[in-house]
Amino acid sequence: MVSGALVAVVAAVLLGVGWVAGRRLTSGGGATANQASALTSSGTSTLVAVGRITDYTKPGGKPVAGLPLSDMLATNLARASGVQVVSSARMYELLRQLATGGDTAAVVVEAARKAGANELVDGALYQVGPDKLRLDLRRVDLESGAVLQAYTVQGNDLFALADTGTRRLAQDLGASAPEGSLGQCLHPVGGGVSLLRGGTPNLFREQSSSGRAALRQGA
Repeated sequence: MVSGALVAVVAAVLLGVGWVAGRRLTSGGGATANQASALTSSGTSTLVAVGRITDYTKPGGKPVAGLPLSDMLATNLARASGVQVVSSARMYELLRQLATGGDTAAVVVEAARKAGANELVDGALYQVGPDKLRLDLRRVDLESGAVLQAYTVQGNDLFALADTGTRRLAQDLGASAPEGSLGQCLHPVGGGVSLLRGGTPNLFREQSSSGRAALRQGA
C-alpha cells in the first residue's frame, strides 16, 4: 500500500517544487482574458487543468495518494516546454469558491473552466500488485466534454507514475517532456526521494482544506 506518511511529505515538498516551476504555471487570480494573453505570448493555445485523481489503492480505507499525485502531475507537466498548466493552488482556490456540496465532478469541471482551461486531466489510481501501481488518465475537452485521449501507466511509486504520465501527456499536447525526473527535481528542496521515504507527516500543510475536501468527495 502507499504510505500515508510518504504521501504527506510528497505534498509538502511539492510546494517548493511548484515555486520553481511556477513560471510556467498559470496560478494567479487574474481574469481569463489575462490567461488568454499569456497563452498567446507563449505560442500555445492549450491551457490544461489537472483535476481529481481518484484513489482506489485502499479499498474500504481512507484514500491518501490521489491528491498529492494530482499536484505532482500539475507540477511536472508545468516543467514541460510548450504547455501551460493551471496551478494546484488556483484550482483549490476556485474549488473553495464553488464548493456547494453537490456533484464533485461537475464542480471540478466548472473550476477548470473558470481558470480558463481548454482541457482537463483526471484519472484513477489502483494498486495492482505488491509495490505496483497503475494510473489511468484521460484528457477531456472542456468545451465539448469529449474524452480526447485515455492513458494507462504503471510504476513502483508515485514519482514513476508522475514522470511516465507527464511524458505521455506532453507528447500528445505537442510539448517537450521535462528534463530529468520529478524525484531529481525534488532533491535540492531538501533530501529528495530519501526525505520523502523517511520524512515526517508533520511537514504536511494543506493549501486549502475546503478545496482539497471538494476533490476528496466521491474519491
